[in-house]
Amino acid sequence: MKKTIKITGLAIVLGVGISACTDMLDTGSDRYLMTEDNTLGSPNDAMYSVLGVLHQMRALGERYVLLGELRGDLVECTANAETDLLNIANFDVKAGDGNALATTRPYYEVINNCNYYLARADTNIVVQGNRVLLQEYAAMLTFRTWTYLQLALNFKEVTYITEPILTVADAGKEYPKYDMTKKGEIQKFAKRLIDDLQPYASVPTPDYGTIGSKQSSVLFIPAPLLLADLSLWAAESQEEYKNAAMRYYTYLTTRSNNVLGVDPAIAGGNGFMVWGDDIRESISMVIRGGGSSSYMGMYDTWPAEEMLTQMVFSMDYDGLKLISYSWPADGNYPFEYKIAPSRSGMDLFEKEPYYFYKENDDGSKTEARVPGGDIRGATYRPSMGMTMLGSYGTMQISNTDAVPVIWKYSGGDGFNTTNAPIALFRAQITWLHYAEALNHAGYPSLAFAVLKYGLNDVSLKDPDKVDPAETTPAPPPFADFRDTRFDYPTAVPLWAVVGNGIHKRGAGYAAQDPLYTISQEALDFNWGEQRYPGFPTQLATRQDTTDFVDAMIFKELTLESAFEGNRFSDLLRFADRRADPTFLAKWVGRKNPALEGKLQQRENWFLPVQ
Repeated sequence: MKKTIKITGLAIVLGVGISACTDMLDTGSDRYLMTEDNTLGSPNDAMYSVLGVLHQMRALGERYVLLGELRGDLVECTANAETDLLNIANFDVKAGDGNALATTRPYYEVINNCNYYLARADTNIVVQGNRVLLQEYAAMLTFRTWTYLQLALNFKEVTYITEPILTVADAGKEYPKYDMTKKGEIQKFAKRLIDDLQPYASVPTPDYGTIGSKQSSVLFIPAPLLLADLSLWAAESQEEYKNAAMRYYTYLTTRSNNVLGVDPAIAGGNGFMVWGDDIRESISMVIRGGGSSSYMGMYDTWPAEEMLTQMVFSMDYDGLKLISYSWPADGNYPFEYKIAPSRSGMDLFEKEPYYFYKENDDGSKTEARVPGGDIRGATYRPSMGMTMLGSYGTMQISNTDAVPVIWKYSGGDGFNTTNAPIALFRAQITWLHYAEALNHAGYPSLAFAVLKYGLNDVSLKDPDKVDPAETTPAPPPFADFRDTRFDYPTAVPLWAVVGNGIHKRGAGYAAQDPLYTISQEALDFNWGEQRYPGFPTQLATRQDTTDFVDAMIFKELTLESAFEGNRFSDLLRFADRRADPTFLAKWVGRKNPALEGKLQQRENWFLPVQ
């Protein structure tokens, strides 16, 4: 007799809570699909199955941000936060406590849908010489791989299943398990994921044209980019970091200009926020020759040169209201306010030096380190008596009180937006991951140049920018930017001439800043004055230099990607690489000192499986 399973849409929805098989098979759907002899053999089958998984992944996007940020140091819960949020933020989730945000079920539902498609899709079907289902097959494999990586970064144990669970008997089988509380297990698991995805690295993502108002290509995860990130997680030696650097380099230097909008090899992209000529009285964001009055001018639209892969939500979706805020339907105070920027997080922006630089008409230069902090945060303009909105800002929660709120998911206005995208892969974060790989591959000055100058033939040849030992007799193949297509523009405006390092996106003219260097002065500021965890105590050896650049990259990841869901995974990756749990514990301890002792133990970093 043929078996039947419940489905949603054209993709099966089976939760894989293996210890509770009956619950796993109860999806609340009245639709059925015959499982024997069923093959997904048409492009329409493929497209609708893929769109079904994209829709289903919304719940993972919510968790991506909440689990990634609540366990970090950049956000905190307000008095309105429910117990589930508080327990995640306090690393106090217990197995069986029913925490709605700390369950593995939504992840395994996506995985099982992907497995069903991967088992049933006939990739050998050829139409006009093309294997028409191959792109969807690779897309489903990248969705599954990304989802498994999220499980590994959040939960104590991952069960690795590559076949669909269709029956109670299937659920009862033995599958490989990975214990993420063990040192080296994430690296081992990442290598397993690489092996499975690597054969499909060259398969392009599907293109369904425009879906709603979004280009569909931005909804998919490029396999080469996911493989690069997995290689960064898996690396345990200089050679493995070289391999990761090569994957990033290849992706960044070959990604189509037609998609990216600017030369992909320019690290800083085409967007920078700088104070105007009068220093802090005018402000402009240069985006592809245009401007904006705030840093969020770039995030309002997530332009192609910034966004590589995103999830798109309606603001009616309840999960995102937790990430930002929601305004009552009647428009009256107060709005819901459950998660806020932490004081320790805002301090990172406010205390970051901003370097003002101007070439005057008489040939002289005006240079100064000015107050106000990194403009990627929220920056106060004295002349207007107001705060410019960046990654966070302020909002009236009553007729009298204003509080800091996360702004990245507000669509720029916080009230009328219809889509609130979550960035899964962004160009600048990819560049910073590339710099990580370069640094630990043995090229710290090349890695630091990504932050301060950008990489091209000029910076590669300048011994004050890049150590000649790293580029002689030639740059390594994973950092060869000598081609003229990587040159910066030589025409006005000034921002395009003086360099495109990522730090300039919010901290002024970093290329001119003598404090933003691999130097004792910079070390004294970051380790001595600011007491940021992870900086070496001196710069006496090459390893000290590597550690210093590592800490600077980590700080730049904070400034560039705050509140986007990456924070805890960044803390985990850097702590693992250093074999130093105190790195993670001390950073989180800046927000909540009571957690520092608890987080010295690796097993406390991860959520129990439930």
